[in-house]
Amino acid sequence: MENNFQQLIDALQISSSYNDGLSEITHVLEKQNSELLPSFISNLYQPILILEHWAWQLLSQNSHQWIKESDYVELLNTLALFNKSLIFHYDNIQADIKASLLIPETIDWINGIFEQLEKTNDANNLFLSLTGLWFDNLSYFLRENPEFESSNIIGYISRHIARRYVMTDRYKFYLTELLQSPLPQTIFTAKQLFYIKTCSSCLSSYLFANAQDFLYNAEELIRHFGVDYVQIILRHTYTIESWSSQLLSCITYLLALFACCCWWGGKKGLQAKTVIPTESAACEYIDALIRIISYKPLYKYITTKRSNDQTALLDITLFSMINIAQIQDFTWFLRSKTSLPETLLAIAETSVCEKISLCVYGILAEILSDECLKELKISDSVSVFFFDMLEQAWENPSKKYKQIPIFHIIKGKTRVNYLQL
Repeated sequence: MENNFQQLIDALQISSSYNDGLSEITHVLEKQNSELLPSFISNLYQPILILEHWAWQLLSQNSHQWIKESDYVELLNTLALFNKSLIFHYDNIQADIKASLLIPETIDWINGIFEQLEKTNDANNLFLSLTGLWFDNLSYFLRENPEFESSNIIGYISRHIARRYVMTDRYKFYLTELLQSPLPQTIFTAKQLFYIKTCSSCLSSYLFANAQDFLYNAEELIRHFGVDYVQIILRHTYTIESWSSQLLSCITYLLALFACCCWWGGKKGLQAKTVIPTESAACEYIDALIRIISYKPLYKYITTKRSNDQTALLDITLFSMINIAQIQDFTWFLRSKTSLPETLLAIAETSVCEKISLCVYGILAEILSDECLKELKISDSVSVFFFDMLEQAWENPSKKYKQIPIFHIIKGKTRVNYLQL
């Protein structure tokens, strides 16, 4: 298979035909997406890199004749899935290798893509969906490897998305559409999803990693989208059982963008007061977050990493709950929710994602009495995971593990030690 793949990529570089070998390359990638063999990447790094560059160049072209060819579309969709798997399922592949495969080589390709996006009038143009997959993967990669926020290309993409997509009237218009009740499925066009899901995800991943010297500050961003966002959360969490996959995606990454603005530089929640100014408003918002984590059908979709929207939604919702409760001093409100500990324990016992379990234990440590805490059974894997985070944060120049400052890891480890006594 390896020799065949190398030959196919060599032919791809020189072929003038639209279809030569594309379906065969797709077939090889589909097999790899099923088997997830690390040796495929280590042995075929160079041809994979050529293929990745070919895809970026293709997306940046002025002519979109290729988009009418099913072989091209199938290959790009399969390659996008391969890239997502590369991010989440290949722990033994170094992050630098992943970055070289996933991050485009030149800003010219990015400019070409943005130029094509601005020329696209059809709200359901397939090009919007395909481009969204590529930017989604960059967002996921940065979320898992925030040290790559220093990439000039990642920074350029993030600033362009903030200026030309998020901080626009079009973004506000799509937010207004999401306020409808009942919500017509027809609003979820490829263009709407690119703005609300993809752009929100890209910007939140970047700002979680680095909120210094950005085009806008947290308050400016929250004032732009925060009021509509809060109303969307308050309105639709009452009918979470009826959410479509598209609505779930939109809410997940709007929540992520709001949470990163609240976290902004480690200030943890102060900016939320811009759109949640009163005690009653904060309690109402926390109630909405509790409705999300209380929806048990989400639990069966939890993965070990945040590789799907359901896992990401639960993770960022739990993070937001403790963030707002701690900084705005609403721990008392969480303690008043007598069924909340049971809900949180149900998540921890079901979850295969250690980050979600850790967040659950963090909230329980805030809201339960010492006697109740001692009755909890904390698995040894949680403590091991804390030590691993602490080691990585200590070795990191910024003294962080992903987006978590070392101080908060030490504080969390102290609580887990107490829980295990």
